[in-house]
Amino acid sequence: MLPSVIDDVDFNVTHVVRGEDHVTNTAVQIQMIKALKAKIPIFTHLSLLHFDDSKISKRKGGLDIKSIREDETEPMALVSYLVKLGTSNPIEAYACMQSLIDSFDIKEFSSASVQFSLSEVYKLNSKVLQQMSFEIVQERLNQIGVGSSEFWYFIRNNIERFSEVAKWWKICKSDIEPVILDKELIKIAFNALPQGDCNENTLSEWVKAIRQTVDIKAKDLFTQLRLALTGTETGPELAKLLIFIGKENIIARLKEK
Repeated sequence: MLPSVIDDVDFNVTHVVRGEDHVTNTAVQIQMIKALKAKIPIFTHLSLLHFDDSKISKRKGGLDIKSIREDETEPMALVSYLVKLGTSNPIEAYACMQSLIDSFDIKEFSSASVQFSLSEVYKLNSKVLQQMSFEIVQERLNQIGVGSSEFWYFIRNNIERFSEVAKWWKICKSDIEPVILDKELIKIAFNALPQGDCNENTLSEWVKAIRQTVDIKAKDLFTQLRLALTGTETGPELAKLLIFIGKENIIARLKEK
C-alpha cells in the first residue's frame, strides 16, 4: 500500500485507472494520501477481464502484448476491442487513434467482469486493415517495396494480416512456379488471351473466348487460370489481379507450359 501511494505522490499522478478488485484498496490509499497532505488523484475502476475461465493478472499471466504482436495483430485492432469491451456499445474497428479517442467515454464501462476473446481481436484485424488509408501504411509499404496506392486499396480487402501484402505483391511482380493441371487447356488460354493491356474486362472477355473453344464450367476454368497465374487456388478477385500481374507476366506464366 505505502510504496504505491508514495510513487503516485512523487510522480504527481493525477488519474488512477485499475480493476474493480482494487476498490477497497483505494479507500485506504486515499486516507494515506490525506495523511501525507498530498493531492488526491481521480480514481476509477474498470471491470475485470477473464480469459479461458480465469482472471488475467500479472501473477497468473495468460496474455501478453508480445505474443499478440507476434501474431501480427494491428495495434488498432487490439485497442478497438478494448475501448468498447465492458460497455454496452458494439465493438467496431477504428483505423486511427483520434477517431477512437473521440468515441471513448470511460463512464460507459460497467463494473461487471467481462470475457476477453483473442479470436474477436483477430476478426477485427482484417476490418482495421480495410479502413487504413494509403497514407497510414505508406511507410510500411515502402519497407516491403510496394509503392502503389492502387495495389493497397485493392489488396487491403483481401488480407487478414499486413504481411500478406508482400506475399501478393511477390505473386504479381516476381517469378512464381505456375501450377498447371491441364496443359492443353492452358495452351488454348494462351492463344485466346485478349490483345492490349489488362483491364477489368479482360478476364470476362478471356473466359468467353476460351469457352468458345473448349467445353468447361466457368468455375473450373477460373480455378485453373488462377493456379496457372498465381500458383494458389484462392485469393483476391482475379479480374483485378490480372491488372497488377500485367500482360508480360501472364504471357510468361502461360507460354509453353
